[in-house]
Amino acid sequence: MKQGHSTILTAKTSVAREKLLQRILRGAYSVGQKIPTEPALVEDLGISRNTIREAVASLVHDGLLERRQGSGTYVIGNEPTSRRASFRKETVRMGIVLGPWDDVQHPSSFLLELMKGISEPIAEYPRLDVRYLTADPSYRNVGGVHFLDAATSGAIDVLVLTLVELEDAEVRLASEAIPLLFLGIECPWSRFPFVQWDLSAGVRKLVDFLVRDGRSDIGMLLDMPQGKSAAAFLSGAVAAMARRGLPPDVSRTVYTQRDESSIPQKVETLLRTGAKAIVCYDDDAAVRVIHHLLSKGLRVPRDVVVTGANDTLPAESIDHPSLTTLRVPLMEIGKTVRNLVFQAAQTGRIPSQTLLFEPELIVRDSAPAREEERKEL
Repeated sequence: MKQGHSTILTAKTSVAREKLLQRILRGAYSVGQKIPTEPALVEDLGISRNTIREAVASLVHDGLLERRQGSGTYVIGNEPTSRRASFRKETVRMGIVLGPWDDVQHPSSFLLELMKGISEPIAEYPRLDVRYLTADPSYRNVGGVHFLDAATSGAIDVLVLTLVELEDAEVRLASEAIPLLFLGIECPWSRFPFVQWDLSAGVRKLVDFLVRDGRSDIGMLLDMPQGKSAAAFLSGAVAAMARRGLPPDVSRTVYTQRDESSIPQKVETLLRTGAKAIVCYDDDAAVRVIHHLLSKGLRVPRDVVVTGANDTLPAESIDHPSLTTLRVPLMEIGKTVRNLVFQAAQTGRIPSQTLLFEPELIVRDSAPAREEERKEL
């Protein structure tokens, strides 16, 4: 079907393509949203499955849709090729403000997956130049570039903020200079566009699964008591317990304060409280918990269940057993951010909206499960 950079369409395919395109342009299928399945589109549009498939392939070719294996087809843009060709920039400069705990020189697996999606090139768009900025004014004295300075000086074209604990005046001034987008778990500034993953909903699925398997003595190993991540974990756990008619008890909660060497000590604290399941803030921490339990002669999951929270570790990196975890679609989130950044660079704005991604529960060997549940839910 492809000839160079053009696509040849039959008359029927052209009609189907136009119907789908109009839905995308009107916002019926928004950026980041999965479109209906082929059978659903066949029934809805009254067009044959082969024609629908060719129309979707055409929009994939034009960079408006993207097929994701095992997940479906998603909207990744709402500007047709002819309009996207009006880009004059060879490079779009995106400034991103990470948390003070994010080490760009030694990034976590979580940050790596997210940045892969953001940085992945896309045909017919400019190159993306990612610039890491700081929200801490004290770093100005040692050469760090503050996000407000970068925004108001014209050093960047679009600003992406992963922090929400910021001064309102700084956010307002930055937004008056350039388009900005929030990225994370929760954002108090609803007037700005925001790409969010619903961690609380994911933890609710995870804790509900553990309780159904008879593991209601749940310990929580979190990184920091402050911030949106801990709040999401705790609120998700409380909601799951309440749903099962249990007291909303999250007293078995310990914090590493981002000191990974403290994990064995924290695990011992949880064991003394009678925890039979340990929910960890990420997969790296969960692996360390498992290794400590095995060194004590405890069996996972027979004696203690251990779960992770991001599914970013390759299976070969885990000695035993493979982790039950939450899969946050970080690559898809990163690609969505990338597409919104390009849209802002071209049009000067990002539509004010919240795009919500919900984690999947992935059941593996570190938690007991009935055979029918031992799969990607």
